[in-house]
Amino acid sequence: MVSVIVPVFNAEKTIERCLKSLINQTLTELEIIVVNDGSTDNTVNVINSLKSDKIKLVNQENRGQGIARNNGIKLAKGDYIGFADADDSVDLNMYKSMYAAAVKYDAELVQCGIIDIRGNQSQARAADVEGLVTINDREEYAVNYFMALKHTNEVCNKLIKKTFLLDNNLQFDDTRLVFSEDLLLNIKMLSHLNRVYYINKPFYFYNISNDGHCLKGGRERLEKICTLFKAGAEYSADNIKPSVRCVACSVIWEYCAKAGNDDVCMRVLKYDFVKACMRTSMKYKATLHHRAVMGIVCVLPVKMKLKVIKYIVNNKW
Repeated sequence: MVSVIVPVFNAEKTIERCLKSLINQTLTELEIIVVNDGSTDNTVNVINSLKSDKIKLVNQENRGQGIARNNGIKLAKGDYIGFADADDSVDLNMYKSMYAAAVKYDAELVQCGIIDIRGNQSQARAADVEGLVTINDREEYAVNYFMALKHTNEVCNKLIKKTFLLDNNLQFDDTRLVFSEDLLLNIKMLSHLNRVYYINKPFYFYNISNDGHCLKGGRERLEKICTLFKAGAEYSADNIKPSVRCVACSVIWEYCAKAGNDDVCMRVLKYDFVKACMRTSMKYKATLHHRAVMGIVCVLPVKMKLKVIKYIVNNKW
């Protein structure tokens, strides 16, 4: 059985589309746990109007997506757990295909591809990996899959074995304290995974809007991103820390290029953790060209450093 957890807050315009795509799944052994995170609009009435016995609605005070997901996990009856966001939707065969692979290969995690939707445009993202990956060397997996962006930062395109989460005490952090708690969970999982199954087909439809989770408030979230990666690096096994720092460097640079607040960016670039991430990126599994560029950036004064980072990111150099 699969339990799909859907945290929701003031999503009256999108929750029906999301839940209908779950209710109509071709997998019959499926429950939908909707955790209402203190919505003040018509969300609850929309959910109740669907009248589906697959849906279990749980209400909580507004505490954020991370706590909502954790509460959903506590209630889940399925041996595998999936996650969906209230403004997204999924292919009708998503969980049947992923659950079949999970059971057949005894995978702790199954990942599918994603279709990013921006208005009328869409683009598929896939790992270009198909089949079972048996992890004998977690450092190698972190480099070849996490650093290479094959193991993605999301949880909504994944099906995770419930006992894997519980046995390793893995849960989501408080979204109010750590931005992108799904990325942090993925970082934590790297220290425990043994069997991952990849499906290239993009089953998950990820709707991105200008006021969406990942695009708004860049300058406010930049420091939370640093907190996230610092926590992830501290949690990770020693042989995985370099990969986490390299990804942190890349993500922090992206945010610095988009934040629109140079004072915040320059303050962040002075953090010891960020400096350590840049030094790691310069040395760890790096090409000669990458080492040269990072070496120059590392020694620049912070104001010039930010200008160069913006140039590199914006020109995809």
